Amino acid sequence: MIIDINTLTDKQLKRYNRILMQSYDIVLESGFYKLSLTELTKKLRVSRSTIYEHFGSKEGLVEKIVERFDQQLNLGLEDIMHDKTLSTYDRFLAISNQLAKNSPSRNVYRFYNDLKIHLPGLYEQYVKGRRWRIDYIYRPLIEEGIKNNLFDPQIPTEFLLQSYLKSGQAVCETNMLENSPLSKAEAMNIMTQIFLNGANKIMPIH
Repeated sequence: MIIDINTLTDKQLKRYNRILMQSYDIVLESGFYKLSLTELTKKLRVSRSTIYEHFGSKEGLVEKIVERFDQQLNLGLEDIMHDKTLSTYDRFLAISNQLAKNSPSRNVYRFYNDLKIHLPGLYEQYVKGRRWRIDYIYRPLIEEGIKNNLFDPQIPTEFLLQSYLKSGQAVCETNMLENSPLSKAEAMNIMTQIFLNGANKIMPIH
């Protein structure tokens, strides 16, 4: 039987959160599908019974990792969108920094590809969260940029949105950083500045 998180003592809750944070790093590095529960508990320095008590199974632990990732990312992005002290330009940079902070590993998309193959129901949960971010964070951000003259108004919103999303995915998904001295946060920041400074005026095509 899985222990209700609301009944945990402060000490138990601290251990629960530590397991989640460390497990996130471990499964991103090793891939959760090939990682046995024995290997995982050894790296976490906890017993199998602890995992069973808190999460029920390795898959249950992965589910909580995805939930925690989505919650932290969404809260951080919402705070940035509601911060009236930020200019639109600075809001773009802050969001890029938040994305890099919440998924610092270069293996994050390999992790979600594992989900898609082996835990499709959980992958759909991730996709649902990403759709929410597109509708309530990224698209309103692009619209704010158009309104505040960061972008040429002749460029369709959807084209700008997809260009922005694909640029970010290129930094995260590909091996472009493999031999680069740049950290993921630095790469995301540079990508965002290129996107913003290079899309402010489009010359007519003849």
